[in-house]
Amino acid sequence: MQRKNWDAAEGEFQKSLQLEPNNSEVDFFMGTVIVSQKNPQKMSAGLFYFARAATYDGTGGLAPAGRQQALTYVQRAYKGYHGSDEGFNDLLAAAKAQAAPAADYHIRTAGEIAQAQQQEQQKKDEAEAASHPELVLWKNIKMQLTGADGATYFGSSMKDAQLPTLKGKVVKLVPELRPKALVLALEDGATPDATLKFEMPLAGKVDVGTELSFEGVPESYTAAPYMVVFNVEPDKLHGWTGKNAPRPRATK
Repeated sequence: MQRKNWDAAEGEFQKSLQLEPNNSEVDFFMGTVIVSQKNPQKMSAGLFYFARAATYDGTGGLAPAGRQQALTYVQRAYKGYHGSDEGFNDLLAAAKAQAAPAADYHIRTAGEIAQAQQQEQQKKDEAEAASHPELVLWKNIKMQLTGADGATYFGSSMKDAQLPTLKGKVVKLVPELRPKALVLALEDGATPDATLKFEMPLAGKVDVGTELSFEGVPESYTAAPYMVVFNVEPDKLHGWTGKNAPRPRATK
């Protein structure tokens, strides 16, 4: 170990621990030579041996000051390797309970966690795209329009072009009866982000929160607050159930 011959030192310390598993000084040395190899495949074992030196308090264990030194180091090293303290207490419990890590013992790196989260998000995005294609389309539109080149994108790809079907919930009718404009929330069902304009008034009214779908032609937009204004033909609005209100009865 002093000559930094890490592989050979690891082999010798392994032999020592096979003869006497409960030797925290050797555990500390074992952790040192493994971590010093900077081999990602061995780092989990290296952290385990440091945790063993920090937690084992039986015969052959380090003095309290030595255990604290080992604990301080392994906690810092674990967080740097794993990306957080999550699971650290599990490592300490496992190291205190057994003298050596299992052959398949593995602590996930911060990179592995990030990759797993990315894969999980990709699965969610794919599922959302399959079940709610109109929402994915709307989110993509919003990303483009609120970006640095939003005006250019709107002028070249959206303005006066018939868009595929979009879906949202009614937030406001203008006016409330026989409206000529509807304000919808497409992304979350509550935050207004689309206004539908009609040349002729719609029949009657619907309740706020009613879900409608439409194919509209964008007329204009604002990035903040985010709002896209569409011109919509009556036959391109789907889900409208309003009926003309009955005329009041004449009084005698």
